[in-house]
Amino acid sequence: MHVNTNLERVDVITENVQTVTTNASALSAIVAATVGGPLVKVAAFSYGVRKALRDSGRRDVERRVKSELKAERRAAKASRRGGPAGS
Repeated sequence: MHVNTNLERVDVITENVQTVTTNASALSAIVAATVGGPLVKVAAFSYGVRKALRDSGRRDVERRVKSELKAERRAAKASRRGGPAGS
């Protein structure tokens, strides 16, 4: 009889653990649905902003390098001709 009582207690404990697990799973699904969506959107937005700023800086550097190279080519061409760099 003592063994049956203990088995019944284990059965009740197991049912309670199963209920808690089900509730925790449902709660985590709700949190993921309500917080996860906006969190992903914020992360994607911030990534886009960072990438745009980084690309903007890179374009400025490329523009300056190209203009410097063009000026150097003009100067070299003008020096070969013997004239001023601007003509």
